[in-house]
Order: sequence, then C-alpha cells, then structure tokens
Amino acid sequence: MEARTPRPAVGAREAFNLATTGRYDDAAARLQKSLGSVTDPAVRGWIGEQRAAYLHHVDAHVAQQQLSRALDDNPFVLKPVGGVTPTQLGPQRHRPRPALPT
Repeated sequence: MEARTPRPAVGAREAFNLATTGRYDDAAARLQKSLGSVTDPAVRGWIGEQRAAYLHHVDAHVAQQQLSRALDDNPFVLKPVGGVTPTQLGPQRHRPRPALPT
C-alpha cells in the first residue's frame, strides 16, 4: 500500500519551489489553485496565509486583503496590519491582596 500525499501539500510544495526561484506571483497562483480543493476551514486559512506571504513580494496591499480572508477561515493565522481593532480594558476594580499579612 502506497501512501498518498494530500493535494494541498503538493500544491504548497510546488508553490514553495516557485518562490525559492523568485516567482512569487506564480507561487501565489499555485496556492490559489490548491484552495479550490480544500474543504477544511483551518487548512484553507493556513494556505491563504501562505499565499499572502508570497503575494507580499508582489503587492503588499493585496497580501493584506488575502490575510483578512484567511483570518475568516482560521483565527490562528497572522493578523493583517489594519484588520484588528484593539479593545480598551476597563480599570481594575479591586486591588490585589498581599499573599502574606504584613
């Protein structure tokens, strides 16, 4: 019985090979092609993050948009530069007590 390599892994490796030779646009296109066969949102988000990394060399703005889409699928991918809104924390209500009485 021969083990089969999942298609997204093959696409990711082919994209990596293209990127190592400076063909970032082709690498991003190869990953886009792989995205069509992926049904798992976590994997789709991870591949989208990888695609954004390659797109950054070609067009940083489009790469940030790709990261936003990847984040919709997988909350554990890198956050886009302008895509995260910070939340202000409220004041502390109680002062912590010392561990030992003084």
